[in-house]
Amino acid sequence: MKAALFRNSLCAGGVAIGVLIATLPEVALGQARYSAQDAIEEVMVTARKREEGLQDAPISITAVTGDGLEYRGVDKIDGLADFTPNLTFQSNPGDGGSSASAAIYIRGVGQSDFAPTVEPGVGLYVDGVYIARSVGAVLDLVDVERIEVLRGPQGTLFGRNTIGGAISVTTKKPDEIFSGYVDVTAGTDDRHDIKLSMNVPLGETLFSRVSLASFNRDGYVIRSADGRDLGDDDTLSGHLAFRWLANENLELNLSVEGSRDRENGAALVVTDILGPEDPGYMASFMALNNVLATGDPVSCFSAENLNNPACYNSRFIGAGDMRNDGTAPHFSDVDLWGVTLTVDWMVGALSLKSITAYRDLDSTFARDGDDSPLLIGNLYDELEQDQFTQEFQLLGDLFDSRLEWILGAFYLSENANNLNLLEFTPADFKSGGEVESESLAVFGQVDYALTDQLSLTLGLRYTKDEKTFIPDQVIERVNVPSFIFPFPAGTPILPAVEATNKINEVTPMVNLSYQWSEQLMAYASYSEGFKSGGFTQRVFPPEPTIPAFDPEFVEVYELGFKFSAPGNRLRINGALFHTQYDDMQIFITNTTRVGPFIENAGEAEINGGSWRSLRFRRPAGCLRRASATWIPNSRSWSPVRPSHWTTSLPGSPNGLLMALSPKTLTSRVGERWCRALTGPTARLSLTMHRTHRSWSRMDII
Repeated sequence: MKAALFRNSLCAGGVAIGVLIATLPEVALGQARYSAQDAIEEVMVTARKREEGLQDAPISITAVTGDGLEYRGVDKIDGLADFTPNLTFQSNPGDGGSSASAAIYIRGVGQSDFAPTVEPGVGLYVDGVYIARSVGAVLDLVDVERIEVLRGPQGTLFGRNTIGGAISVTTKKPDEIFSGYVDVTAGTDDRHDIKLSMNVPLGETLFSRVSLASFNRDGYVIRSADGRDLGDDDTLSGHLAFRWLANENLELNLSVEGSRDRENGAALVVTDILGPEDPGYMASFMALNNVLATGDPVSCFSAENLNNPACYNSRFIGAGDMRNDGTAPHFSDVDLWGVTLTVDWMVGALSLKSITAYRDLDSTFARDGDDSPLLIGNLYDELEQDQFTQEFQLLGDLFDSRLEWILGAFYLSENANNLNLLEFTPADFKSGGEVESESLAVFGQVDYALTDQLSLTLGLRYTKDEKTFIPDQVIERVNVPSFIFPFPAGTPILPAVEATNKINEVTPMVNLSYQWSEQLMAYASYSEGFKSGGFTQRVFPPEPTIPAFDPEFVEVYELGFKFSAPGNRLRINGALFHTQYDDMQIFITNTTRVGPFIENAGEAEINGGSWRSLRFRRPAGCLRRASATWIPNSRSWSPVRPSHWTTSLPGSPNGLLMALSPKTLTSRVGERWCRALTGPTARLSLTMHRTHRSWSRMDII
């Protein structure tokens, strides 16, 4: 077993120093971002493609502003999981070596595999642009206006691959004020981060904004062979935006962004290993290595062979002293850039929005899969991907704004090429191939105020998806005698032909909300979503056909409420949900195949809830926060084809558990202390925060 080690967020060990730069005498430094005289700030969100207050949106959503991220000390998007109910966000490499690969789960629904033949289960959006690949999706948060985390399927307005939910990041727009800031952070492990932003008006109607950031930190797991520190950070990122107010009815926003990561790879250590008594050991490459070392699979675990250099055994467990004994390449390099053009045009009483975007990803990553000098399993990947997206939205209202409506269309074209080199004990393989994806959708939603208190929302989306896969897979070298491995070098693993996976799907949504008073709103909703089908990329032994799988589907019933006390000094939001999960895409492992195969092999029910409160304590000027997530043991699993499994895990229905479906109770309480040193050109502030996660359990298949 291997584990990715993460720094404890309790007592962050760093001090953030913010220096605000004033550039003109008439430009004030601005009010303090947190004032004891102010109530809880009402965050404006666009989760329903219209701007509305967070407490007015009848959906389960967490929204945080850029100032709120700074207050929490969050500079990467995976930090959202520390304070967002029902969200699990991991940046570990999974079946690859990239430390920038995002595995996002909301309410136990998501995806951990980075392969382009598989789709994510939680949609990630930046300024309305869908991010199709998980590699490069651990975003650096620089110049962010706000982030919205939507729980539950967003199959109507957001579309495909949002069965768990969606995360929407909105960056700051340029404006007419000449301003800027420099933010410097220092901490343990030689951490030194610098963030710079400047807003520069270029005319009365043309504005610009540039942001640059550098993140640097040493790793905290050391490789014994070469002294490389794993878990380090070496990132450069930049964002350039232009905003043109062509006239009172037309606005254009153009942005260009890019980032460069050069890191030593994820901080992985061996925490435990399989032994002869464990199911699955005899069919593993570790057992084969030990047979080649001593003549049988058991002797390597005896006392006399504990330090045998040819044996793979418990001496490679390095969690206690943060040690990694690997010698194969272990690194993560990612380069990506993108350009986005957003046009907002008022045509009479109608509002038309166009979002056009292109993104390009170039990444290379590797890891020593066994963390030892032996050849059990090493992974190397080159992933190149580009995508073009176009979305149109037309908004309007009728009947004195009692009925608000939106119509839209979405198009995605994606091309990806993944070269996957695998070195195992018996042989070396070339895996991967070329993937092309195309998606077209039309959608609509209406929100009608039946009375002054009761509102009904209806939504519908039609999606047409097509994915093609041309494998490039062959056995490149054989390392053992033919009686152990009977396939000669040059044997194709999958036929080099084009396979196609198509789907046409309609996803509805119904929401009924009631405003009991100015302070209390309750809602009930039903929504559907789906995650596209795909192909199993990592295959052995050779197959005559390309293994494919179908989409998976969810239906969610939800009850929720939102309460704001008079004066808006106390806020409590909560929700209960029931999820019906069908045709689940399951990673299946058995003794007849090497590597997990994906099949539609199960269905499940997930029941749970979340609760979040905010309370502003005026005398001390502190904003107190607390949140909790609850997913009890009452969830159930029903495998459709249980004969695929040769082993089972104890303590779960049918011997299996949901993948990354957390039974968690999390809480976060933070206070901010600020002593301002204010002069004519700068303000210096010191920020301290504390985070606590009470307990969490992750179940895996």
